Amino acid sequence: RDEYIMGRLELNGHVDVQVFSGGSWINGTNAPTNGNFTTGLGTTNDIARGFDVAYENESGEGMVVYESSSSGDGLLKYRTWDGDSWSSEDSIDYSAVDEGNAVAVWVECEADPGSNYIMCAWREATNLGLYAAVWDGTQWLNIAQIASENGTAARQDFDVAWEGTSGDGMIVFGDATGAPFIDAWTYTKGSGWADTSSMTDPGAAVQWVRIAGSPINDYIVVMIGDTLSTTSADLNVDMWNGSNWTTANQPGTMDIDINNNGYAQGFDVAWEQATGDRALFVFRDGTTSETLIRYMVYDISANQFQAIEDGTHCALTEGAAGYAETITNLSAVEDSAGPCTATFALADSFSGIDLNPDPGSNKIMVLAEDLTADLVPE
Repeated sequence: RDEYIMGRLELNGHVDVQVFSGGSWINGTNAPTNGNFTTGLGTTNDIARGFDVAYENESGEGMVVYESSSSGDGLLKYRTWDGDSWSSEDSIDYSAVDEGNAVAVWVECEADPGSNYIMCAWREATNLGLYAAVWDGTQWLNIAQIASENGTAARQDFDVAWEGTSGDGMIVFGDATGAPFIDAWTYTKGSGWADTSSMTDPGAAVQWVRIAGSPINDYIVVMIGDTLSTTSADLNVDMWNGSNWTTANQPGTMDIDINNNGYAQGFDVAWEQATGDRALFVFRDGTTSETLIRYMVYDISANQFQAIEDGTHCALTEGAAGYAETITNLSAVEDSAGPCTATFALADSFSGIDLNPDPGSNKIMVLAEDLTADLVPE
């Protein structure tokens, strides 16, 4: 269906959900009054995102998962959307594994590209427990505590993704208790969760995590924002090839935030969907005034991080449009083994960055927001 589900967390702690269908925004049949799926999240938790939206890939049914309590009760709520109406509200009951009945302040859901499975993970405030569950199209499976008291509730220090062909999933999350500061668990249908190791340790407490799975193979790319000091945040990258963390030519780290210590998500990553063999990394340049954007691709066939000459933003002296230069140092400048650089029409420093791939092509939309809340698409 040609539709979108939009969720927003308002200042009063309400989660408002609407559907764009037939050229207009609607609440939909059986929606709560004014589309308010919950009014109970509370104003204390409205600075995070205690909900998420995903679509089952085979059936096309949508789902919204959300926290509905301002005090925490070991429950998340959810509703499904069949294109005409919303289901009644139901619960994900994780009280059996919940260690503290705190509020889920971050929720992340991702659909498996080859089935109706949807993986969701959430981080609680106060006790900082990280939990996950998997929807198989009819019920929730493998509800588990992934980690205990080892992350942050101020920022989303975890993310989930699926491998494109195996049907296995992954959750990558920060561990603030000490080295290694990052960890990952895999999910296998029929057997559940398992810890995996040997990720590249960022060497400092993790603030933000973004991961993405290729739609046509089992590669999963990872971007990690850490806090090297109280005035800077570094970007780290890693790559999963379906069975282990690869030895791709790692380009090191880069300062992406000199002012706010990782306050906002200044980076994102997404795969080209038509071919699925290149991932686009976009991140702000925190080495200067944070008004420049840097970007690069990872090419599976070349096993390289690359800068691509495009004739507009990225100018490489060695070749014409399409020429690829290997990136060996994230902190290096464009045309000297560093990422490409671009300037957006922003009035202030970059704050948030979000990538959205077109499911039918290799196009990827980049949305960037600055500190004065200007939003610019590219």
